[in-house]
Amino acid sequence: MLDNENNLIFTHENGKIINPVTFNDVFKRVCKNINIENVTAYTLRHSFATRRLESHMDIKLLSELMGHSDIETIYKNYVMILDDFKYSELKRYYRYAESVGLYKDNNSEVNIDEIINIIKNLYIEDPDELIKKLSTVKIL
Repeated sequence: MLDNENNLIFTHENGKIINPVTFNDVFKRVCKNINIENVTAYTLRHSFATRRLESHMDIKLLSELMGHSDIETIYKNYVMILDDFKYSELKRYYRYAESVGLYKDNNSEVNIDEIINIIKNLYIEDPDELIKKLSTVKIL
C-alpha cells in the first residue's frame, strides 16, 4: 500500500484512485491466473461484511467501516448468513431465552405473565403494542 490521501489499499503509483471497473478487470485476471473463478471486488466486500457479522461485530461499527451511513445497506447488499451460522445463532438464542424464562422444554407450560415482564424490561420502542400482539397468540 502506498501512502495516499484517501487511505486506499489499491491506487495508481501516483496515489490516485483506480477506476472500480479497471480494478475489477485486473483483479479477475489475477484470480483466474491462480485458478480462482467467479470472484470480484464485490465478493471480497460481501465476505468482509458477512464474516464480521458472524463474529458478532457491532452492525453500526461495520456500517461505518464500510462507508455506509445506514445499517440497512449492510443487510440488504452485503450479508448472506450461512446456514451453519443461522443454526448456531438460533441455538444461542434458545439458550438465552431459556435462561431468562422465555423458553422451556415441551413438557413445561410457558407463563404469559413471565414473558410480559421480561418484554417490559427489554428496550422495545412500544412494549404495550408488542404485549397486545403476543397476548393474542394461542401457543402462549
